[in-house]
Amino acid sequence: MAWRIGDPELFAPHYAAFATPAEAADAFGLSADSAQASDIQRFFHFSDDWVGVHPQHPQVLGDLRYASLPDDIRPLWGIRLQPAHPEARVEWQQFTEMEPGAVKRLWGMIWK
Repeated sequence: MAWRIGDPELFAPHYAAFATPAEAADAFGLSADSAQASDIQRFFHFSDDWVGVHPQHPQVLGDLRYASLPDDIRPLWGIRLQPAHPEARVEWQQFTEMEPGAVKRLWGMIWK
């Protein structure tokens, strides 16, 4: 596959991003007809296919389009999977905490 600018797969060498809902479900060992695979498909739709594993929360698929800082790919929200319980519904997660100094760094980027 040839990568284009704007493809989520560009993150793949450094970050677990997925091209399709089926690929994400398979990575978590979920069958295509499970409830969580269906939830993953819905999340892909609303995330415009920009979905990857949160680097600090390996059971969370996050929306890669939005992060606290413009040079960071840690998502602000996502869905927590439970691969051991494939028929359980996913849980919505929000990540609004910022590490120390991040706000100062952000303002430095804005006013630079």
